[in-house]
Amino acid sequence: MPTVAEPVKLSRENREYALARIHDYLREERGEDIGGLAAMLLLDFITEQIGPLFSNDGVTADQQVLRRASDSIDADLEASKLFPPRPHRKPSQ
Repeated sequence: MPTVAEPVKLSRENREYALARIHDYLREERGEDIGGLAAMLLLDFITEQIGPLFSNDGVTADQQVLRRASDSIDADLEASKLFPPRPHRKPSQ
């Protein structure tokens, strides 16, 4: 049964770091000095609208890693199968 994924939520420390990076980027690259509210609204928009795309790509990459690991385990298990010896046939007389 599918579950509903939780929305992307940054820890307080990561949110503060992201806000500082937004301020720095806009100041250094665009010469804009935006206020705290504008930076929070921009971060919220990015988190809600674009964040899931990054999250989904990460999940897809993780799925590929798990498939490769599962295939490797499956091959190892297949190679470890034991077969009973074949009965010896007595020569016909």
